[in-house]
Amino acid sequence: MSKAYAYSYMQFPVTARIGDQLEIKMGLRTQTAPLEAVRYVYVSTLGEYQELIIAFDKPNGSRGILRSYANPGDSQFKAFVDDLAAMRPNSDLRSQPRREALKTMGARDTQLIAMVVVPVVVMVLVTFGLSPMIIHALDDGSQPVTAGELGKVKLTTRNLVLSGELDAQRVLRVTHTENGRTTSSELVFPIFPAGAPDDAFVPIALQTRDLSDAAIDDLAEKGSWKCTLRDVLWEGLESDDVEYMHDKLGLNVTKQTQLCELDDGEQTRLGVIIGMVVCMGAFVSGILVLALWLQRRKQR
Repeated sequence: MSKAYAYSYMQFPVTARIGDQLEIKMGLRTQTAPLEAVRYVYVSTLGEYQELIIAFDKPNGSRGILRSYANPGDSQFKAFVDDLAAMRPNSDLRSQPRREALKTMGARDTQLIAMVVVPVVVMVLVTFGLSPMIIHALDDGSQPVTAGELGKVKLTTRNLVLSGELDAQRVLRVTHTENGRTTSSELVFPIFPAGAPDDAFVPIALQTRDLSDAAIDDLAEKGSWKCTLRDVLWEGLESDDVEYMHDKLGLNVTKQTQLCELDDGEQTRLGVIIGMVVCMGAFVSGILVLALWLQRRKQR
């Protein structure tokens, strides 16, 4: 006969079964081992969760490791571990310090691995999050192009000198708020090819910071603008903005309409971006590694 147990890890259900075969299942992952091959059982409390480590002998003579996690105080989890330890004499290592238990089991210390891996992962994530800024900062080219040429000529840089006709009347104002207060706002102007009718397709839109009416008039009169094409990864016009410009402003914009941000001389320099990556990565990594180190000290 076999006996089943049901416990939870965070919000995820975990099922375990003890019979001729030991089975632990969470989501799509199922771990199994012959009950008679189980050699050691150990449980460690790691902050807001418990870790169960089971060492067993594989048919080829090597050591296998099963791991399962549970929320603190879960009665079904405790019953599962108690029953498993009782069925395998001399397997219970729960009274031993973590370091000694893992050494006996031949199991890797995942916390120690995490202390090495976490900084690398954090740096990768931070770098990915800032990658559009990094790519633009590395681009030192410049290319003149008309709105009518977009999609027809090859662009060798994202730093454009864009020319066309700016519609100063049908402008989108994007406002950012926090706790009910406006923190910043941008304007998005449609740029038409020279001589195009009002219902023509808008190949590109020009994004600027908030401007006065006089500054908007000056911008429209220029006829050409230095801007940075925003098409890296998630950059570009938001789908909600495209819908609003099409439905409310009567503009022929689509997902193919590109976005170019006006170069006002305040773009972030590459050195500042690299500094942001290093500082943010080091700060977040330091906090996580410190938390892991404090947990390890408590378990000694």
